[in-house]
Amino acid sequence: MIVKLGRIIKQYRKIDQAILILRLLISVLLIVHVVRKALDYQLLMDSYPPLLFNSPRASFIILASVELLCAISICAGLWIRFAAFIMLLGIIVDIILLYPAIGWFGIERQVLYGVVYIFMMLSGAGKYALDYHFTTKREEY
Repeated sequence: MIVKLGRIIKQYRKIDQAILILRLLISVLLIVHVVRKALDYQLLMDSYPPLLFNSPRASFIILASVELLCAISICAGLWIRFAAFIMLLGIIVDIILLYPAIGWFGIERQVLYGVVYIFMMLSGAGKYALDYHFTTKREEY
């Protein structure tokens, strides 16, 4: 019984590594996405929806900054559930804005990202994250 329990525990240690890899890959994709947005700033201003303050420029700067902060938070594993929730809200708004005009094939990528953010909200940051080190109690010798 104890040996079987030990095997189960070893099996679940790989999940923390998988969560780490997923976090790093998603955060790198997000950072590349924000950098690409910043480089295409002038082109995006004409097509960016004025969601906040009735100004496309303010909306762009605020949303790009939030995306960058969430990407850094996800990469470090700090407040990952909150960052994933904020990114999921952004994806939902993006789907609501794009779906009527483009249809399913235009929002396929957003749905995939949404599923990843839901997984991150449910799983948390895992063992290899700042959240884990800040929230676990240390044994004193």
